[in-house]
Amino acid sequence: MRRPLRRSPLTLAIVAVLAACGGPGADPSASADLSEASSPSAAASAPGASASSEPSAAPSAPASASASAAPSAPASADLAVDGLAVVLVTDLIVRSAPGVDPATSTILPDRLTTDDRLFVLDGPTDADGYAWYLVAPLGRADGTAGPFGWVAAASREGEAWVAGVAASCPATVDLASVLDLHAYERIVCFGNDSLTLDGPVVSCGIADGPWQPEPSWLSGMAGCGLSLDASSQQVLMLRIPPGGPSVPGPSGPLRVTGHFDDPAAATCTITTSDPVSAPVPARELIVLMCRTEFVVDSVP
Repeated sequence: MRRPLRRSPLTLAIVAVLAACGGPGADPSASADLSEASSPSAAASAPGASASSEPSAAPSAPASASASAAPSAPASADLAVDGLAVVLVTDLIVRSAPGVDPATSTILPDRLTTDDRLFVLDGPTDADGYAWYLVAPLGRADGTAGPFGWVAAASREGEAWVAGVAASCPATVDLASVLDLHAYERIVCFGNDSLTLDGPVVSCGIADGPWQPEPSWLSGMAGCGLSLDASSQQVLMLRIPPGGPSVPGPSGPLRVTGHFDDPAAATCTITTSDPVSAPVPARELIVLMCRTEFVVDSVP
């Protein structure tokens, strides 16, 4: 049976992030209080309240590993690129670039809060006495994505604001366990390891939107995917590289062997037909979304 597929992780994440952040080009800090803009973490107070040069942000739990106070904050030992992290404080400021200079780094309109989970893309970058990391939130229970950008891992005195956490990787790898993971967790758990998955149902369809992603074979709007049953809204898109194996249309069952985190993700780009309401996301976010796509190596 042919039915519309839900949008790929790339499209879903872009829509959610843009809705939360108002687009990566927005400059919401133009009217921000200067004292607040000088610190990566804001106190849990009403917007516009004055803040000290480094406001306190009380963590909900004791920091697991505090860095010693130093003019240049040391990198957090438990934070790693391509790993997961959790926010320990409320109102953690997210910036467009590392550092607190408003001429080069603007404050994004949304903030991170206690227990928000993050995927770490880059860092540490030392600027203005803080160790900065580029993070992509995994999303919240209310369906909002949370802001994508740079955060400071700790205060200048060593109070931890963000800490690394382990991914809950499945002991048994099958389609159900892969679908249960967030798209970013699949990179953490599997990297680009070869996986063989059995899908009871193959469904195909087309999604639309203002973005035109390239390469289309890796991040296009049309294609087929594996699901557990015909009514499921969880679909693992099957991305077929040029010269790769053919995948039958709507059918099932189907066994495929493939991988996440394909090297071609580094070439991913997006153009938009509506730059006002749907601007192109940050380059790092586009590449990350392409890394979450499942590329088929063979159909045994």
